[in-house]
Order: sequence, then C-alpha cells, then structure tokens
Amino acid sequence: MPRTDSPVTNDSVAAIVQAHRDRLIAAHGEKILGLDSTLVGASLDQALAGSDFIARSLLSATTLDSVLPDIGAPRPQGEITQAIKSAAAIADDLAIALRGIRNEELTRIGWRDLAGSAPLSEVIARLSELADASIEAALEKAHEEMVERFGEPIGEASGTPVRLTVLGLGKLGGRELNMSSDVDLIFAFRESGSTDGTKSISNHEFFIKVGQRLIDLLQRQTAEGIVFRVDMRLRPNGDSGPLALSFDAIDHYYLTHGRDWERYALIKARPVAGDLDAGQILLAGIRPFIYRKYLDFGAIEAIRNMKSLIEQELARKPLTHNVKLGRGGIREIEFIVQSHQLIFGGRNPHLQTPSLYAALEELARAEILPADICETLRQHYEFLRTVEHRLQILDDRQTHTLPSDAICLNRIAHASGFEHPDALLTTLSEVTRSVTSNLGRCFVTKKTHSKTPPEHSRRYGEAPSLRMAIRNASRMRGFENQKKSSDSWQVFPAVGFIRLFQERAENVWIGSCPRS
Repeated sequence: MPRTDSPVTNDSVAAIVQAHRDRLIAAHGEKILGLDSTLVGASLDQALAGSDFIARSLLSATTLDSVLPDIGAPRPQGEITQAIKSAAAIADDLAIALRGIRNEELTRIGWRDLAGSAPLSEVIARLSELADASIEAALEKAHEEMVERFGEPIGEASGTPVRLTVLGLGKLGGRELNMSSDVDLIFAFRESGSTDGTKSISNHEFFIKVGQRLIDLLQRQTAEGIVFRVDMRLRPNGDSGPLALSFDAIDHYYLTHGRDWERYALIKARPVAGDLDAGQILLAGIRPFIYRKYLDFGAIEAIRNMKSLIEQELARKPLTHNVKLGRGGIREIEFIVQSHQLIFGGRNPHLQTPSLYAALEELARAEILPADICETLRQHYEFLRTVEHRLQILDDRQTHTLPSDAICLNRIAHASGFEHPDALLTTLSEVTRSVTSNLGRCFVTKKTHSKTPPEHSRRYGEAPSLRMAIRNASRMRGFENQKKSSDSWQVFPAVGFIRLFQERAENVWIGSCPRS
C-alpha cells in the first residue's frame, strides 16, 4: 500500500490536524510544542489526521505519558500481557483498569499504524495479545469471585481443581484481530463435578457463572467504554445452548450433531485463556471432526452451499465498498483459504492451523494452490485489512464500509497513503475484482449432475470408503468422457477415476486452479 509520510498538506485534513493539535497544546502545553520539527511530531500529525479517537485519548495526561516515550519502537511480545497482569494485581476495579489499558494500547497501536511505523503483522499481533491478556485477567477475577461464594470446582473423577478453558475463534483464534473486533469465544471445562464450598454447586453451574462474569467484565459499557465485545454464538447449539460445557459434552455434541459450518469455524479455534493445556487436549479430541482423512463429499457440498449463500447475500445486498463482506472482500479471501484447509487438512497436518498466513504459505508449498495466487491473496488481504483498520481507528467504531461523507473519505484515503479518494476507490476496485476472479478460478461451479453421491455420516473418522467410492463412480454415466482437471483432488493422486467422479458428481473443483 502506498504511504504519505510527508507532512499533511491536504487542506481539509490539515485543518482537522491543527484543531486537534490546538486542543492537545491547551491540555499539555510544552509536551506537545516540544514535538515540533521532530519525527515524533510528524508521526503525531499522521495519527491525528487519521483518528479522532487517538486525539481524544491523548487529551488524558495518563495516556500521553504512557504512550509518548516509546512510540517510535514496537512493543515487545509479552509486554502488554505483563502490563495487564501488573494492573490486575493492584486494581480496585478490574473493569476500569482493563478499559484504561485497552484505550492506551489502542492509541499506541493506532498511532504507530497510521504513522507507517508498524507493519500489519505487528498491529494484529499486539491487538491479539491485548485480547488474550484481557480475557485471562477477567477470567482470573471471575473465577476468584465465584470461589469465594461457592468454593473451588473439583473434578469428580480426578479429585483435583478444575479451571475454565476459553477457546478463541475467528480472527482472535488466528491472532489476526482488528482494531474493533468482537472476540468469538467458547467456554469449556475438562471435568464434571461440584464445588467444595459450604454452598456447593455443580461445576457446570459454577463455570456458567464464571463465564457470565467474564463477559460482563469485558463488554459492559462504562464511562471508559468497553474492553471487547464478546460473541458466544459459535458455541455448541449457539444462543440456545449452555454458556459453558464439559469436554465430554462438547465431544458428544460434535460427534452427534456437529454441522459442516461448525467444522469451518473450528479451523480458527485456539486456547486463549484459562487451562491452556486442557484446551489443546480438547482440540486434539475434536480434530477428526474438523479434518477428515479421506475424501469428504459432505464437506465439498457444504463448501458449495456456503459459497452459494455468500453469492445470494451479495445479490440481495451488494454491500458496496464494504471491505469485509462486500464482493472481493476479506471474507472471500478467508473463504478460499479455510475451504482448502477443510478439504486438504486431514491429509496435510501443516494446514491444521488457525493462521491465515501460515495456511497460505502451506497451500503454496504443497502446490495445492499456485504460489502466485497465494501471494496475490496475501497482498490483497493486507491491503483490505489496512483499509479496515483506517475505518475503525477513525472514531473507534466497528465498521467495514467506506464513509459517504466526503471529508471522512478524504481522511481515510490520506491515512491509507493516497493523495485523493478516487485513487483509493480505484485501487479498492482493482483489488476486489482480483479477489473475486481468484475465487472463481479456485471454485468453478457448473450445473449439478442429476446423480449426486449419497449422504455420508458426519461421525468422527467416517468417510466414504474406497470401495464405496469405486462403486458409486462406476454407476455414473459419462464420467469417462469428463475432461480431467490438471491438478484436481490431490488427496487421491493415484486414483484418477475417483477425481473424475468427484468432478462429475459435485461440479466444484477445490485446488484445481490452472498453473499459469
């Protein structure tokens, strides 16, 4: 993405910067005046040009004194975590402390981002660390409060204390959080039992109460704002399901009721707080549900249906200039990557990762997708994510759509490195067209053949056997005339006629892009 690191010259943007600077000088005097003609002063102007939120936050002497001394250097990994641990240890009100740290860190991250000092990798890593540490601190506080009321939760079989495991999904799971993300969570505990207090309750009841308190600490609106919005809809049975479930209950749910979209969502699952070791055991147990070792017709059909739903939604509501959900947006890049993970991950453990970047690298290395497509998708992803951050840091709002207001659009364009909004719109159009084109190259859909494979069980490890695939393939008429795709279905590289059956029956090619 182009950058404009020179002093702000656009008249409308310059006027906004000057107004913000005047207010900061009135609040802090020499601390701001002393930055004139310095690199930090120039970077401050870039931050003020792109964010009213940062301008408001810096009016606080506490925030300014926290952020200013080391704004030129990236935060080392673990420093935000330690700051939250230290604050939580002495805070009279954890909710207020977490909101204060969140605002300071978002100001620091946003300032460095807008000034061009922080690559996207730094931005999303620090935002994700902020979320992980905040969730951990809120969990520890919630657990402590419930233990005071009900005693320690004890495992029925082990006789040892049990802690909640918090799984993060979506961008949090991939350590790819944005400036105004929800955090998608699942609450789980390794063992049923009851608490050892005088007012004993079941572990299930205990951890539901812990989860409710954790959510309140993070998302309750106060004068200081929120820490993170919490979304629990990806848990088993969604909003109608219990807030927390034992590992056995989660395992049983996915074994008997798990749906293909849940497999897709769980690709991004990662333990983020609480009993992390137990979380890894839980994920290992449900991994066969997510990734199938053999050719999986159900997943292919589900992917085709998900793609169809995306297209129907865009036809009904175009979402013009929405960099996340619009045509050619972030969601489509994630769909390309995660769909290939779902299909090929059972045979390639390196694809069993919540990281989009790591998955793209492996798709190219394993030649599942051409390296040039993977690199193009990575570049487009970074462009779209950067613009998304510009939209959100402007006023600390959860938005993904370019503003219609001319001045705001001008500020977004300037913050994104463009001299004029038209240049931003032109580049955005080129990027989204390219993403849509690559989506089409990777998922070629034709009219469905009259005969389709039978439904197969979704139980762990069960997939159509080789014998069943051969039998079904032999019943297909005309498959022997189907033109063979150059690289399709490398999961069975030695059984060409099964690939042909797949192409004929499902009419969707995953990973069969032309090598150009």
